[in-house]
Amino acid sequence: MHKRLRTLALLTVLISLLAGCGGAKEEPKVAEAAAPAAAQTCPECPKVDTAAVIKEGMKSAAANYFNPLPSDSNNIKAPEVQKLIDAKTDFLGVDIRSNADYAKGHLSGFINIPFAEVGKNLDKFPADKLIIVQCYTGQTASQVVGILRMQGYNAKNLHFGFQGVTENKLPTVQ
Repeated sequence: MHKRLRTLALLTVLISLLAGCGGAKEEPKVAEAAAPAAAQTCPECPKVDTAAVIKEGMKSAAANYFNPLPSDSNNIKAPEVQKLIDAKTDFLGVDIRSNADYAKGHLSGFINIPFAEVGKNLDKFPADKLIIVQCYTGQTASQVVGILRMQGYNAKNLHFGFQGVTENKLPTVQ
């Protein structure tokens, strides 16, 4: 929650800096018999290195993400996932493999959101429960998990992805 507020605050400051300069100049009103008024000028806008502000915000978000992590916090092993499925634990399982591979077999209860469509489907990710992301080997799912965790989600990568599912002989459905 604090990470989201920090990110929102950073974006608000950035937008304020970018939008606050160069406001519209209002033409001075001239009285009929009076001499024309001197033209108004805006004070010079401060120079803002937008790229540096964004880079610093990303560095801060990454530090906040990585610094408190224990070594295994982003991963969950296939047998542990099977225990969660068997116990009917309330979590969201997301299989980011292709639609065709998902159709050939997937873990019970996992939904299919192919990797290229994850960004368009963030509204489907609940903020209040565990999210387990699975791909082919765990590498691509780790990228998704990193992004989700930076946004404050409780997300884990299925260690070794679907390869871990098959190696551990977990039951799949079609």
